[in-house]
Amino acid sequence: MLQSIRKKIQPTHLLYTTIALLAAVCNMHLLRGVAPSTFLYYTDNVLTGEWYRLLTHPLVHASWYHLLLDGLCMILLYRAARAAIWQKIAAVPICGITSLLYSIAQSPQIATTGYCGLSGIAHGFMFLVGWLWLFPTDRGQQSGWSSERWLGLLFCLVSLGKSLCEVYSGQILFADSHAGYLGGIPIVHAHLGGVFGGLLTGILIQAQRTFTRLYI
Repeated sequence: MLQSIRKKIQPTHLLYTTIALLAAVCNMHLLRGVAPSTFLYYTDNVLTGEWYRLLTHPLVHASWYHLLLDGLCMILLYRAARAAIWQKIAAVPICGITSLLYSIAQSPQIATTGYCGLSGIAHGFMFLVGWLWLFPTDRGQQSGWSSERWLGLLFCLVSLGKSLCEVYSGQILFADSHAGYLGGIPIVHAHLGGVFGGLLTGILIQAQRTFTRLYI
């Protein structure tokens, strides 16, 4: 019986379970009703040796609303991405790194408020989902503009346009409707940084697919 259970357990299942447990630990502060601090990204803390914050900060959320919003969007977009599992898993840290780096470079408030959440990665995945619909692997789909390709173009334009508008205006879209629910001050540059990661991932996936088709 143990052998049959082991066969059913895939490495990705263990990875997803580990991430879920880490997310639970990183958001324990929500049960206590206090502000997050231990696992957030703070530049000063990271420079003093708390490197774990580089890995944990995307899992931390400032409120239950923040967690639910980011979590649902991320799950739906992850499932919608037409890519191999390893490619989608690789896209997560790519979008996370570009989101964090762009925020550090452009946001003056990150040094005082810290940085957390999955929204930057989710915006990157929204662009990636659109990219993969826009440039499908099926050659028959590439020859014409199907409804799916138009939808992919829309996803790319919406994610990029929304992120650019937020950087320009200095606040997230529909900020008034989120007021009082997010539990903190949004880092608007995080979304555009995530989109850069989604674009980079899409280019890498297309390059890998082209190489495979031509040489393997």
